[in-house]
Amino acid sequence: MEKINVLWLYPDILNLHGDRGNLMALQRLAKLSGLPLTIMRHDALDQPLLLGSADLIMLGSGEIKDLPRIIAALRLQQGELAEFLNRGGYLLATGSSGAVLGRETRRLDGSVFAGLKLLPFFCRERQRVLGDDIWFTLLDQPEQQILGNQIQVLDFELEDKAEPWGRLIYGYGNQGDDREGCRCAFGAGKIITTNTLGPLLVKNPRLTVGLLAEIAEIKSLRKPRNLALRDIEYEDKSAELIKRFISQKMARKRA
Repeated sequence: MEKINVLWLYPDILNLHGDRGNLMALQRLAKLSGLPLTIMRHDALDQPLLLGSADLIMLGSGEIKDLPRIIAALRLQQGELAEFLNRGGYLLATGSSGAVLGRETRRLDGSVFAGLKLLPFFCRERQRVLGDDIWFTLLDQPEQQILGNQIQVLDFELEDKAEPWGRLIYGYGNQGDDREGCRCAFGAGKIITTNTLGPLLVKNPRLTVGLLAEIAEIKSLRKPRNLALRDIEYEDKSAELIKRFISQKMARKRA
């Protein structure tokens, strides 16, 4: 049976902020949507990735000091990674792991390491870690609002030609402007980076189902079932409370 194959990269290294929850959300919502899905965990930096069978690559957030090792491992298969994207593969990177995909990262001590250069942005280590809520709309789906939080150790400086993933309603985003994340079409595939934690796919089930539906369409799988409201009742109630709380913070700042 054809199914969606998720390649979960280096979870023992990229293990900050509960991003394992994103994989649990994919499993749960795929089941509710009637889409067969399997998760392929890949831990070893010195072992080749099984990109030929993957449909979605997940990169969780990790410490900056570990990112050069991740980049070095992926660079050995950069050609195969490009093939994966060109044929319709999706890649989602959360938190600091976005730096893996950018041009380069500059650290506070002056050292610089190059990324895979798949996305047009530069990263700079912050003097202080920033923590706050984040709330934004998707650039290509402005009716869809995304909620989460961010624990920011890197600022992301997008080049002029780069396209953000979203526009902020509240939060810090990439570097204190109104832009959040970065997205790029790559052949038939797509790359998304975001500062949003939470975990992202747990707090935003409609985003998760939409992502699964896009991948299912590329693979010519059956259309996913519509979720019942009861399936995401707790997520919706949580979103209402979070929006109310953030709105109160915004009102206090304006006062």
